Amino acid sequence: MIGVGAVNESKRAMLVSGIAGFVSGACSMAIDEFVSVYAQYNIEVAQIKRTRDVDGGSGDRSNLPSPTLAAGASALAFAASAALPLLSGGFVRTWAGRVAAVCPSAAVSPAGCGGAGTAA
Repeated sequence: MIGVGAVNESKRAMLVSGIAGFVSGACSMAIDEFVSVYAQYNIEVAQIKRTRDVDGGSGDRSNLPSPTLAAGASALAFAASAALPLLSGGFVRTWAGRVAAVCPSAAVSPAGCGGAGTAA
């Protein structure tokens, strides 16, 4: 949004770039988290199978991570972080005001969401 806003005074162009970044970023984060947690899931399932084969036990699968849940949480976290710059650019009418609103909100919003996530 900042790059498009710097070269184009159109509010519509800035919002389109913001929405595209919002969607692509949320999808990218969700896919990355899904792949990461799925790899962890496979490792833990393999370990349960090895333990079961050696010990003859049933193996506890109740604490396995959910790749789908992790992907959804990651997408929501990114969306929450990206919403503030998108909204701040959407409601300001003047070009200079939009750029002035989007720049600090794009810098502060991810830090705030990250801090809130670590505190929870």
